[in-house]
Amino acid sequence: MAPDNFTNIRDSIDDPVNDQGNSSRKMHRVSAEALMQNTREIVIEYQGSDYRLRITSNNKLILTK
Repeated sequence: MAPDNFTNIRDSIDDPVNDQGNSSRKMHRVSAEALMQNTREIVIEYQGSDYRLRITSNNKLILTK
């Protein structure tokens, strides 16, 4: 669940076209800046495992387990 101060969630957008040629659901868009909150690395917990999301020196995002 997002923290109370998580403010930069944008409106839902259509997902990419699926195998049937149509969009089946809406996806939420979150800015990386809001997610990272002025840090270069965060830990995301998913199904009991920790994943690290970090911004590289080349300003790319990398997610590792």
